Amino acid sequence: MRTAGHTPPARRAASAAVGAAQPLQLLLVVVTAVVLRAFSATNVDVSWLITIGEKMLAGERLYVDLIEVNAPASAFLYLPAVVLARALGLSPEVMVDVLVFLAAGASLWLAGRILQYTHIFDGVDGWSLAAWSAAVLLILPMHTFGEREHIATILLLPLLALLLLRASNGAPVLRWIIVAGIGAGLAIAIKPHFAIPVGLAAAAAAYACRSWRVLFAPENWITGAIAVAYGAYVIAAYPEFIHDVMPLVRATYLPARKGLFALLTTAPMLCWMVALILLVRWQRRALLMSPFSLLLAASLGFTLVYFIQGKGWPYHAYPALALALIALALAGAMPRAEAGTAPSHRLFPAHSMIPVAVLAALSCLALNAAVNMAPLIDPIRALKARPTLLTITSDIAVGHPLVRELQGKWVSRVGALWISAGVFRRALDEKLDPGKKAALKRLAARDRDMLVDDIRRNRPDIILVEKGVFDWETWARADPLVAAELAHYREAGRVAVFLILQRQGS
Repeated sequence: MRTAGHTPPARRAASAAVGAAQPLQLLLVVVTAVVLRAFSATNVDVSWLITIGEKMLAGERLYVDLIEVNAPASAFLYLPAVVLARALGLSPEVMVDVLVFLAAGASLWLAGRILQYTHIFDGVDGWSLAAWSAAVLLILPMHTFGEREHIATILLLPLLALLLLRASNGAPVLRWIIVAGIGAGLAIAIKPHFAIPVGLAAAAAAYACRSWRVLFAPENWITGAIAVAYGAYVIAAYPEFIHDVMPLVRATYLPARKGLFALLTTAPMLCWMVALILLVRWQRRALLMSPFSLLLAASLGFTLVYFIQGKGWPYHAYPALALALIALALAGAMPRAEAGTAPSHRLFPAHSMIPVAVLAALSCLALNAAVNMAPLIDPIRALKARPTLLTITSDIAVGHPLVRELQGKWVSRVGALWISAGVFRRALDEKLDPGKKAALKRLAARDRDMLVDDIRRNRPDIILVEKGVFDWETWARADPLVAAELAHYREAGRVAVFLILQRQGS
């Protein structure tokens, strides 16, 4: 006969085994993420911004010698990786991965520390939730790994944890307030649009604790101060961005938008909607209360940003999908009382495992879309080792990360002919008045002149020309100035829709 409070040895051993195995979930996620990074190509934008960083360190001036559509924070974001890579003898790509891993670990650790002081998570399977959140930050991004949206999500997690604490009427310590405010301020500096999810999450926290004072909490003042200081810095230090690049972007880049239906039916958005459907089915009215209300408010905010940007690119949808999946994990990690059974250490109940597993797999695939330029590596390498290179195409993915994989040098001041492409698209609009059409033609001529000057001055070994939906070779041959420079090149091969031109004598 057992005495009261006595636990059988077999049950104690089983509990100990489960307890010891729980941290292994997190370790397995990290190991899997490291392996995936080892076999994954660098993201297009990350590769281009690394190249910009290297050129800036070499003395080239942003928005003068290098034309980039984004504000300086996008270039600054990757400068530490470039500097550290040089100091340690590593590639910048590896250093970006290392820093993102460290940032994700620090963000999750801090968020976990903050959430220890709120009763909302009492009884939650913490290790499983941490492992799932780590997977969302380190595995889910796939080809969007290291993108600005990915990094911004990492930076915002401590603030969301702090708001969850405030929603339960908790009192965070000063150091958490400072770190969370700095993280959110840096996220907004990356893209001002990110103020929308921050504001919606703060509003949800204020509603949850029935106090408007949360909207004016110290971390929000820190966030706002950093954002305002950054804006003032950009105006003072980079007037060319304000007076030259921004009008150019408004005229040619921003108008290129997908329609509402196309934006709604991208693979990441469909996954996001499925996650919301599962949450509504499992939590129902509980979604209107903390912690779900805060996570979903931020997720909806990022969805608004996705629609505001209007490009439909997978990485733009990552933050909204990531936060929805974390909310889904939290729904599964909440204590479950199943009659006659021992407490479950699984993240999700058995009946929900299949839809969640399928959703997670589909979400990874949705964020792994990438242009594969690998077939061009060997043909170009056979022509010239470590070539200087530029492209004649509107797609930045043609040259990046290809030029870095070739260990070559990019010799154009732009990542692609996005200015000309924007002009061509807008020129199809019959409603444009003659004055605007003339202004657009001047912008196209400016882009053409930069291309001609880059070829003439830098004499690239290889020029890649895309002959896809738009035949850039026909465009180039029809322009006397571009054609005159291409006369120094011979056709050295064709791979799919790409023409490889090699400089004669190189």
